[in-house]
Parts: sequence; C-alpha cells; structure tokens
Amino acid sequence: MNPSYNSGGTNVPGVKPGTIASGPASAGGAMPAGGSMSAQPQQNRYIPPSSMNPVPVMSMSGGTSRKPKKGIIIGGILIVVALALGIAAVVLMPKGDSSNNLATENTDFYKYANYLLYGKSNANADLGAYDENANYAVVTAFDEGNTSYFDTLRDFWNGFYKRVTEDDNISETSTLRGEVDWQNELMDFVEKYAKTDEWDDEKLLEIYLQNGFESANNVIENNYDNLKNTIYERGSSYVDDLINNGKVTLDLYSAYNNYGCIKDGSIDDACIENNMENLDGAVVNYFERIVDSDTTILEDTLNDMAKNCFDILMSLKGGNG
Repeated sequence: MNPSYNSGGTNVPGVKPGTIASGPASAGGAMPAGGSMSAQPQQNRYIPPSSMNPVPVMSMSGGTSRKPKKGIIIGGILIVVALALGIAAVVLMPKGDSSNNLATENTDFYKYANYLLYGKSNANADLGAYDENANYAVVTAFDEGNTSYFDTLRDFWNGFYKRVTEDDNISETSTLRGEVDWQNELMDFVEKYAKTDEWDDEKLLEIYLQNGFESANNVIENNYDNLKNTIYERGSSYVDDLINNGKVTLDLYSAYNNYGCIKDGSIDDACIENNMENLDGAVVNYFERIVDSDTTILEDTLNDMAKNCFDILMSLKGGNG
C-alpha cells in the first residue's frame, strides 16, 4: 500500500512540465574492621576453687546456658559457608543463560522470523544468511496490500516480544533488548502503513470534486489516523509530511477550480496558462509550503526488518542478554 504525497517541489499539478509527482512516499559488604578482640593484660589474683567450674555463657534472652560443644560450632560454620556459596552462585550466574534458553526452547521468534522472511509458519531455526538482494515475504505482502499477512506476523511477534521484555535476566541496555525494541518500532510502522488506504493526487482531486473542500481536507487527516501514533520516529515525521503535502495540493486544486480550470474531472492545462497571472500567488504558495517526502523510508524500513531478524538470531545464540 503506498499512500503518498511525494512532491519534490519541482512539479506543480497542472503546471507544465507535469503534475505533482507522487510515489511511495535506533559489592558485597566488607567484613567489619577489627575482627578479633585485643588480649587483656594478665593480673595475679586468687581464684576460688568454685570458679574452676565451667563459666556460664549469657544467652540472648537474658538467661544462662552452657558453652556450646565444639562439634556444634563446626556444624554451624559449615552451614554458613554452604549458604554463602549458594548465594554467590546465584549472583554470579551469567545472565546470558536466559537468552540461550530463548534461542533453544522458545519457538515464537523462529515462527516470526520464518514467516517474515519466507512466509512459512514453522519454527525452523536455520534461517540462512541475510541477503540484501532477496525479495523477502514481508516485502511481497506489503506491495500486495496483504493485511492478513501482517495480522499473523503480529501474533507471532507479540509472543516473543512479551517474553523478552518481561524477562528480568535480560537487561534493558543489552544488545538483544535493543534489537528487539528496534524491531518492535519497525513492525509498528510497517504494519500500520500496510493497513492504510492507498491514494494519490488524482484520488484527492476526485474526492474534492465529489464532496467539496472540507470533506477532502477531513479525508487527508482521517486517512492517516492509524499512522499518527506510530512509535517509529522516522515514520512519524513522514506521516506529517504526507498530511502537509496533501493539504497544500488541495489548496492548489481549490484555486484552479475558482478560475474554472478543472473541467470534466480533470485539470485544464490551457486554462491554467491563460490565467497564470491570477494563479501565480497560488503556485508560489504551493512551492513555499510543499516539502520533500522521505522517498526511501518504505524500502529502508522493510529491509531493516529483515536484516534485524538475523541480528536478533545472532544475539540469541550468543547470549547477548
């Protein structure tokens, strides 16, 4: 689907050499210092016979207890050491393990990648290598306006994306997370664009003549409603350009119509030439307001989606979580 007002600012509808060109429009706490008690100086004193008995040890509850036996002390030390080793093992466990599990156990990504690249609904982990000259399935589906393809692609993607973003072992600053978030932005724009009605300058003229200026102006706004909130920044700027150029073109059509230069649904070039003195202001206004659209955004975005699939795969296998 290719809705666009891709005017480069060199051609004006109805003004020779041609009409407006239209096209497909990123630790541990230290042990406290002073771990041993300093020895107290010995003093010569009389020790009564009764004091030769074991000295009671004060308990935490305020009572007294006998000194613990040596075996109990050693057992307690061993338990503490075992607990410390267990905690250290958990803390030091490589976070990449989670990503490796995703690569070997989770079929969501493989289903998504195979469907995006080859149009197949399987979980084959062997995706081959990226080929910049390949005509991947997502490109064909986009060109054909196959919206049901993008519905299925979205279902495959959502399962994988949810698993990655909810995995605490995958850092938000990791390579894998960055690639996944980037793919999510590309998906958002391409899917919404594919579901946007196709139209061009001729279609806009037809709507204007049939329904009037206000109706045509509303169509320009409403046609891109689903694209206005895209999370892909480059795509958002592109949509703004499309809306702007549509309105600029509509203003020019209105000026032509005021001087009777639209006849039988078409622009009358001879009429425009004869009235150029009167239409000069409208044409100048057109040139001042029209902007060059991002002519490569669709091709770039579709290619980036395919290439990034292979990048995500490499990160999964390499444990870049």
